[in-house]
This record gives sequence, structure tokens and C-alpha cells, in this order.
Amino acid sequence: MPKFVRCIIVLVILLFSLSACDSVPESYTIRRGGQDLMINTENSTITCGADIYTYELSKYGIPYDLTIYYPDGSSFWWHENENGGYGGWSANYNPRNYLDGEVLGEALVASFPDDKSDRILPCFLLLLLACVHILAPVGMWACYFGLYREGEPSDGELLGVRLLGVLIIMGTAAWFWDVF
Repeated sequence: MPKFVRCIIVLVILLFSLSACDSVPESYTIRRGGQDLMINTENSTITCGADIYTYELSKYGIPYDLTIYYPDGSSFWWHENENGGYGGWSANYNPRNYLDGEVLGEALVASFPDDKSDRILPCFLLLLLACVHILAPVGMWACYFGLYREGEPSDGELLGVRLLGVLIIMGTAAWFWDVF
């Protein structure tokens, strides 16, 4: 099988792996507002000491709608979109009795998986460019230096072009997975 075909197969597999969605953990503990909060996403509950709050969340990601129900029957709600958010509370809500709704909402938002779908196409194009650097270094050398120099590239220059392809792959992976 030619190198080019193998490279395309690897790119397709990498593209599918890049588009895989992160999942939200079933249960986790997070510290917010000076309190340890135990969040159970399966039962939609937040536990802080003896208090158990229930919540309704439209989805894990932005935009979302969140309503938190307190043990005394009061509620806090929040709507978030790409440009910001707004919220409110029920008439019987008393922030002195329980944790503030914004603190509880921040704890839930901290568990949202990152939406990387807007990075898939640029990553694919960068990986394609990297493969061209690795598989056709003479052509890439000609793109970089062909107008300024005549003749053939040296082995060191071709190695440099291939190493640039490897660096593009490493940089693309680091950008996609938020390493930097």
C-alpha cells in the first residue's frame, strides 16, 4: 500500500478520534464557596453536608438552562448562552438558608466537557499539511525556497522540512487538547 494511502487512512482515523465527545462523570466532588459539593449527574443532585439540592439542566454545554431546587421548595434558575447569562429565583428563596444558586451553578458548569467541534476542520487541515511535509518534502521545499534558489535540496533541508511536519502534528495535538 502506498505511503500516501496509509497517511490518508491515519488522518481519517485521527479525525474520528478528535471528534469523540467527552463525557460528564457520573459522580464527583468539587470545592466551591468554601464547601465540598458532591454532584451526582445520574440523579441530578448536589449534596453539601446534610443539604441535598436537585437540579434540572437542559444540557452539558453552552447554551444551557439550569434550575436548582432547594430543600425548602424554593428555586434558583439561570439561562446561559454564548454572549452571557441571566437568572432569578422564586419568591420564597432565601440565600441565607442555603448555598447561593450561583455557587451551585458554577460547580455544575465546571464539569462541562469542552466543545472542540469548532477545532476539527482546522486540525484536519493542519494534519493534512503536516502529512504533505512528511511525504513530499521536496515539493514543500520548493514551495518555501523554490523561487529563491535553484537546484535540488540537500538531505539536511529535506530532514528539516520533515521535522517541520512533525512539529505541526505536535502543535496541532497540543492545541486540540488544550495543552498550552
